[in-house]
Amino acid sequence: MNTASKVQLIHASYFRQNFKSKKSKVNSILDEVIASYSLNKDQERAFRIVANHAATVNPLQLKMFLNGMAGTGKTQVIKALMEMFKRKGEAHRFLVLGPTGTSAALLNGSTYHSALGIRIMSSKDTGMGDGNSATVLADVTERLMGVDYIFLDEISMVACHELYAISARL
Repeated sequence: MNTASKVQLIHASYFRQNFKSKKSKVNSILDEVIASYSLNKDQERAFRIVANHAATVNPLQLKMFLNGMAGTGKTQVIKALMEMFKRKGEAHRFLVLGPTGTSAALLNGSTYHSALGIRIMSSKDTGMGDGNSATVLADVTERLMGVDYIFLDEISMVACHELYAISARL
């Protein structure tokens, strides 16, 4: 069965679990990052879901939507995750994208346009255009080599046709 279109219901208790790695060094890094970024319970839960997934051998693809009102700390969670991957020597596994230069710059990321080779277009266009050339695709493939996690910040600023272009590229 194609798991890309499979919906799986997960009991709420799963999200309340306090995931801990079996490696004490990793736990130490996680605890230090959580403390240094002053993550609250909800932020820590989101952080630990990704951290636990990253420590799992051959996990299923993680598709996670982190939402909340402005100022609830979504970007803080992403910054904490960036720090965790950096401290573990795995910064290459993590890519942060934004829809605008400003949103990307706030997280030291890139726009999804530049990282994925998607040109800016009208709503009638698919966004691929010349972005499907062999050179562009090779550049994108190289850029994504070793990347396991892509975080798209400010998702509310991304239109449906842009999500289609991102999905088609990945």
